[in-house]
Amino acid sequence: MDEIFRPSPIILVALGIVALLAIIATFDDLGRKVIAPANNQQTTVTNATYPQEKKADSSSPDTMIRTIRGDTRSLSGKALTQWQNWRQQIETLAAQYPLTVYLGGPPGKKAIGLTFDDGPDQQNTPKILEILRQADVRATFFFLGSSAERYPDTVKKTASYGHLIGSHSFTHPRLSQSSTPTIAQEITKTDDILHRITGRRPALFRPPYGDANNTVIDELMKKDKYTIFWSFDTFDWQQKKAEEITAYLTEHVQPGDIILMHSAYNGKATVQALPKIIEILKNDGYEFYTVAEMLGVQGYRE
Repeated sequence: MDEIFRPSPIILVALGIVALLAIIATFDDLGRKVIAPANNQQTTVTNATYPQEKKADSSSPDTMIRTIRGDTRSLSGKALTQWQNWRQQIETLAAQYPLTVYLGGPPGKKAIGLTFDDGPDQQNTPKILEILRQADVRATFFFLGSSAERYPDTVKKTASYGHLIGSHSFTHPRLSQSSTPTIAQEITKTDDILHRITGRRPALFRPPYGDANNTVIDELMKKDKYTIFWSFDTFDWQQKKAEEITAYLTEHVQPGDIILMHSAYNGKATVQALPKIIEILKNDGYEFYTVAEMLGVQGYRE
């Protein structure tokens, strides 16, 4: 009878180390388990210089914020009811599509994502870019294709500063009221423009007005997009005073929040509030990430 092979203790230890490294490799540096999107391509954090020493303190790496909050003090009656109904609808969508529709990030550590809609422009977007540069903060900008076409230099500057650029459609329509071909055109046309300017196609899409339904999400999935809403609405688009925005955000922000602000004509108060917001949150121990980094997904489709 042939002698039974018995591996040496050294071989057994080596095999154990390999198995442990394989387990560790399935988690990214924020402690989230790396998952694959609908097309089965593995997702990655986009920024190769992202600090590797940052570890998650969440007990559940797959947990994401699935609720929406906001400064609704200015709403009442029918307007408040409409907002509450919209919120319920979007939270339901996020629950139906947990791997492609996101409201917030993992709540286990003081990580937040600043996001800015409706740019670029020549007035407020450059000011926000300069504020972020001076504060050494990277953020996510959801740009309109029509505005990107008009202000390509601002788009290039946004990319060169290390910010993540997502799509916000071409004309800012209510997509739930649009035909499927129109939805597809809004996505594709903006992708083509941003690719022509930056050489990259965004993987993240934010529906204008936060308006979406199953038809919209299904079309976005066909286009290999992650749908990004928000977990915290500053309501800066109501032209609130900078002091109001700063106070409400810094008092109510939570770890893992994706924060909605604006960088175009509706971002004047945000420009005024942003330096103080960043200062207070940094002093409170918060760190700033792009949305792709927070979620552990690809920011672009090459």
